Amino acid sequence: MPAALKMRTLCATGNRGRRATQTDEKLRREGVSEKAVANAAHREVGKKVRQTIKELGGTMPEDFPTPEKSIKQLDREQNKQLNMKETK
Repeated sequence: MPAALKMRTLCATGNRGRRATQTDEKLRREGVSEKAVANAAHREVGKKVRQTIKELGGTMPEDFPTPEKSIKQLDREQNKQLNMKETK
């Protein structure tokens, strides 16, 4: 599968982690080790991911509703509940 098509397919899933995966692959493939070059690559990949989402008519990340609780808060609550069950 061509890289451009692969990227579009991955972006279409809506998974935010895909951008990081695509960036990591690009950095490895191009042998990038300098911070400034890595940051530029990250911005480039992010821009392409956003462009693909827009072209496919997907929802842009900033348009998703803001959850009432953060993942960190939910993790704390879950851990607290698990610890309470263990102490009983």
